[in-house]
Amino acid sequence: MIDLAYKSVQYDIYDPSNSVAAQYWQMGIVISSEDVDDWQQVGLCVNQGFPFEKEELFHCTKPEHNHEMWGCLRWKGAYWVYRYFLTGRDRFDRPGRYFFVLFKIDSMEDVSYVNILHIINYLEKQTSIPLDLGPLLNVRKSSIFKSESTEEMSASSDLKSIFKWAIEIPNNVHAGKFIKHGHIISEYSGFPVPKATDIEIIKIDESVKCSKDNKPNEKVSTDCPKKSLSSDMLLKAHVPWIFSRRHIFAIVAIVVSLIVSSIIFGGKYFSVKNTDKNTNDTKKEELMKYSTFQSYLENTPKHISKVTLSLSQIETVIGDKLPSSSNQRQWWENPENYQDRPQAKAWLDAGFKVDEVELKDRWVSFIRK
Repeated sequence: MIDLAYKSVQYDIYDPSNSVAAQYWQMGIVISSEDVDDWQQVGLCVNQGFPFEKEELFHCTKPEHNHEMWGCLRWKGAYWVYRYFLTGRDRFDRPGRYFFVLFKIDSMEDVSYVNILHIINYLEKQTSIPLDLGPLLNVRKSSIFKSESTEEMSASSDLKSIFKWAIEIPNNVHAGKFIKHGHIISEYSGFPVPKATDIEIIKIDESVKCSKDNKPNEKVSTDCPKKSLSSDMLLKAHVPWIFSRRHIFAIVAIVVSLIVSSIIFGGKYFSVKNTDKNTNDTKKEELMKYSTFQSYLENTPKHISKVTLSLSQIETVIGDKLPSSSNQRQWWENPENYQDRPQAKAWLDAGFKVDEVELKDRWVSFIRK
């Protein structure tokens, strides 16, 4: 876990241009965090703020340092503060590559503004894919946290004003500041917030009533006492002798015939059943494997209309090697009837379709349908 001051500050970096362990989070905090769902929900809300409000900026073809986009989501007692970085083109030469750093701050009293400023300054210089985040992985040993110039102290004062603004944001509010050349150009207060996740647990009373004498609202033990059977009850429970004796021989004959039939036809029957079972198990495994890829595409931010992945990245997502048939273009088709094509079912059900396939360079691009 990466802390900046008394473990009250944690941070991770979200880069949609690079997937690490089937996630866009780069530093391992989100993946290993106990509140991973909170990080994922907040990340989704962050992706639905500035990228929609300032859409024109997210088509940049070169790094953009004149604009600062800060945001804060106050949620679940924490301050989720973030800063966007626009870095130009991605590895496939597409414009609009960006990433953001997200800080989860439990208490504003212990925040080390200088350390946060060092992180921001370091990230402003990053344009590579993947990002060079090595120096950020160890706060205490990294050289980027040791210098503290007069210029940095001045910039730290500006950073404090950002966090002072964040402190005043009410609970369950997501706000943003758009800054250009150090001047606030516009402010936003209606960015998306996570949906309520509180689940009301209803306890079901499993008590049962053992007797008609129980009162309507009376709770009784589930271990009901068993009444002993009288001789009259036993006689009533017996099947008449003339009826039961007549059918004993028929039952015995049926049992014998079933045993003989199972010996004669059992081998073939169970062989067919086992074959069907193995086939069904294989189909289930395939569907389960590619369902992770479906989830991966479904979690792609809505403003991203095209996703390009290498085959090795797809293998990382599904946790297995792609079959040899994936080296054929037919494997990547978008069929109308895809129920027997688990891989196509994954991207089509996620709302995507295959746009380009480059088997020689081993990458595939998907676009929204």
